[in-house]
Amino acid sequence: MPTSLVHNWLSEIEKFTTGLSASAYVGTDRKPFKELYCHSDIIVTTYGIVRNDFDIIKHHEFLYLILDESQVIKNPESKTYKAAIKLSALHRLVLTGTPIENSLTDLWSQMNFLNKGLLGNFQYFKANFVQPIETKGDVAQKRKLLQLIQPFMLRRTKQQVAKDLPDLTEQAIYCEMSEMQEKYYEEEKSKIRNVILET
Repeated sequence: MPTSLVHNWLSEIEKFTTGLSASAYVGTDRKPFKELYCHSDIIVTTYGIVRNDFDIIKHHEFLYLILDESQVIKNPESKTYKAAIKLSALHRLVLTGTPIENSLTDLWSQMNFLNKGLLGNFQYFKANFVQPIETKGDVAQKRKLLQLIQPFMLRRTKQQVAKDLPDLTEQAIYCEMSEMQEKYYEEEKSKIRNVILET
C-alpha cells in the first residue's frame, strides 16, 4: 500500500478488530520482519518495502495478502508486481477504486495476483480481450471478460455508501512560497500569459 495509508490502516484495524495485534513494517529503523511476523497478527507495509525487502519477506507464508490501491501493480513488468505475485498466501485480496486507470491492460496484473491464469497470460489477455474491446468495441468479448471477473469483484458506488460516509470537511490552508518557488511561479505565469496574448 502507499506509505500515506499505513497509519490509517493501523487505526482502522484497531477500531474494527478485537484481539488482533497489528504492526507497521515501515521506515528505515523498522524492526526485523521475522520478529513482527512471529508476534503480530497483521503486518502493514508499503509496496516499496515489499519490493526492497522481498528476499526477507518471501520466506514467510501468509494467511491473507491484501493489496490496497492495487492499481499500483498494474504493470506486469514492474518490480512491485513481480514481488507481490511471488509472495505466498492462502488468500489474496485487492482493494482499489480504480482497477483500470488508462487501459484494460491495467486489470490483468491485479486479476493474475488474485487468481493466477484466470485471464490467460498477458499476451493472450491483450490479444483476446484488450484489442477486441478497446479497438473494436467487441461486446461479446466484454461480456465474456465480465463473466470471468465478476465472481471476484465486490463493487460499491458512492451512491450505495453515501449514507455511511462522513460529511465532507474542506479546509483551506494558505502558505507562503519560498523565493525559488515564487520565481518559478512568476516565470510560468508570464509564459502562460504570453501564450494567451499570442492567440
